[in-house]
Amino acid sequence: VLGLARCPRRTPGLMGTVPIGGPQYRLTTILIAALVTCSARLPVYAVISAAFIPARTVGPGIGLQGLVVFALYLSGILGALAAALLLTILLVSWLLDRLVLKRLARLTRLAHDIAGGQYDRTLDIDRDDEIGQLTHSFNAMSRTAGDYTRNLEPRVGERTEALRRAKEQS
Repeated sequence: VLGLARCPRRTPGLMGTVPIGGPQYRLTTILIAALVTCSARLPVYAVISAAFIPARTVGPGIGLQGLVVFALYLSGILGALAAALLLTILLVSWLLDRLVLKRLARLTRLAHDIAGGQYDRTLDIDRDDEIGQLTHSFNAMSRTAGDYTRNLEPRVGERTEALRRAKEQS
C-alpha cells in the first residue's frame, strides 16, 4: 500500500499488486490505493498550510504549519488503513455469509423438514467441504428414516395382526 503512495500515477503500484496472494486481497489493496496520501500532494499541503495556518510555534522546534502538514499526511495513511480494515471486514463477512451461513441455513431447513416427517427431502451437494459432507449425511439420514418409516408401519401391522390371531387361538 505504501508503495502505491509514492507514485503520482499509481499504475506501477497497481501492477505491483499482481503477486499479492488472493484476488480479494489484491482488490482491497487496489481500492485503498486512492486513499493513501501521495508524496506529490506534499507540496500542495505545504502551500495550503502556508496560506491558511499562522506561522507560530507549538513547542520547541515544532511549527504549527509543519504540524498541520504532518497531520494531513498522516491522516491520509490512517484513513487508508481504516478503509482497508473496513473493506476486509466487509469482504470476510460477505464470504462467510455466502460460503457458510447460507448453506447452514439450508441444512437447518432440511433438518426441520425431516423432523416434520418429510423424508423425501434432500439437498444438492454443491461442494466437497465439511458442509458438503454434512449435507451428504443429512441426505442419507433422510433416506434411511424414510425407508424405516415406510417399512416399519406395515411390519408393525403384520406383527400386530399375528399377535391378535395368536391370542384368539389360545
